[in-house]
Amino acid sequence: MEQSRYWHPKLPNIIFCFFKKDFVYEETPESQKLKVWHHVLRRSNQNWSYQTSRYNAWKRVATAIERWGRAFVQIAPKLKNFELAHSFKHFSDLVRDHWRYTWVQESSDVFGTKELPGLLKRELPKLTTEQLNDIAIALSAPKQLSFMEEQHQALLRLAIRGYGSVRKTASLHKVSSEFKERIASFANHYLWLLSNYREGRPFNSGTVWQQLRHLCQNKSKRELQQELRSLGTKVRRAAGLRSMVLQQYKLSTDLRAAFRLLCWWAGWIDQRKHTALIVNWYLEAYARAIARRLSRPLWQVKYMTTEEAVAGLKRGVLPTMSALAARRKFSVYVVVREHNGVRDEFITGVSAGRLWRAIFKKQGSEIKGQVASAPVSRLKGVVQVVLDPHRDNFKTGRILVTTMTRPDFVTIMRRASAIVTDEGGITSHAAIIARELGVTCIIGTKTASKILKTGDKVELDLRQGKVRKL
Repeated sequence: MEQSRYWHPKLPNIIFCFFKKDFVYEETPESQKLKVWHHVLRRSNQNWSYQTSRYNAWKRVATAIERWGRAFVQIAPKLKNFELAHSFKHFSDLVRDHWRYTWVQESSDVFGTKELPGLLKRELPKLTTEQLNDIAIALSAPKQLSFMEEQHQALLRLAIRGYGSVRKTASLHKVSSEFKERIASFANHYLWLLSNYREGRPFNSGTVWQQLRHLCQNKSKRELQQELRSLGTKVRRAAGLRSMVLQQYKLSTDLRAAFRLLCWWAGWIDQRKHTALIVNWYLEAYARAIARRLSRPLWQVKYMTTEEAVAGLKRGVLPTMSALAARRKFSVYVVVREHNGVRDEFITGVSAGRLWRAIFKKQGSEIKGQVASAPVSRLKGVVQVVLDPHRDNFKTGRILVTTMTRPDFVTIMRRASAIVTDEGGITSHAAIIARELGVTCIIGTKTASKILKTGDKVELDLRQGKVRKL
């Protein structure tokens, strides 16, 4: 809602966040997201500094978030309650500014799903849906490696450097002290990597060692070197493909402008995800510190607003346990823009259920999205709905159904026969990783994780982007 100070002055005017089983579903009217997209595209076409100035300002915020978080971890035990409250409030303000700058990118998913396919078909009517999809992917791909690819590059270098000892040595404790220090440095640099919106999970030397062992036991040193070289040339190859597509197909000025913004945001969205993982890591640290000071279970602190946690630290005023339990069981956090400001509230119980049914029933029972990767035209399989890859034991070969994927999903994405998501566009994490892995993928269905259940047998139609229950 507060993004309006940087992007669209009036939209969105309503946002719903559903909390169910410790998971969050965000819902904003797609019509509003499309209006935001067109407003931003128009302003960007008038003056591209409209984008670059906001990006540079966001980079300063992202840097401040990491610096403040690292400093907090060092001094947290020494802080008095009012100092902890002040520190948490400042960190929360930084995080809010992070989302003020970057929420707008959600509008690109709606444009990419609802309007872009039709625009491409109108300008290139003789091409198949698959060919049009390939064009969209080529022109909207980011111009730099993702942060996960950069992390994998660094891991490959580490694996190649210590290939012999990693293959021969079963235990991390038995490798040389110098290599052990390299592993520890790597883990510290990516300590936030396994965080998600539910909790901050540690990425430590033991985790790095397991990854190194997996690489070195399953691939030869030459294969690792080839993989590293391939990553090193990926950006150049993508640029060549983009240039070739633009030369081959004479797209309109308007469509080229749309792809320019999609491509720009694709890189920014990846950096946003990087920062979001860092945010989640340090929010977990704050939540644990606040829980200790207030003598409350960690989950209760996670269901408090910033203002409630600060009031608890400063004045001992806290929401009741029953109110927090109701939020956790099933609730909706609603933010509404009004003429005199913004109003927000939690809705729980029966009223929350009615709102859930009203919104998602309205979206219908058809499961249809956008094809992001189609190595086959049809695929049948068994569904497994996964909301948390660390808690749900995914069975190899099943069709992964989730709201959206994050870096911590990559391990199970490799084992999936197909991927279906509620959210995301052609530049989303699920789309990019699925194409890299050669895994069938349909994105942006809106309702797949809510309609389908683990064990359902389904058929994926990759020509039309439909999922049908058998």
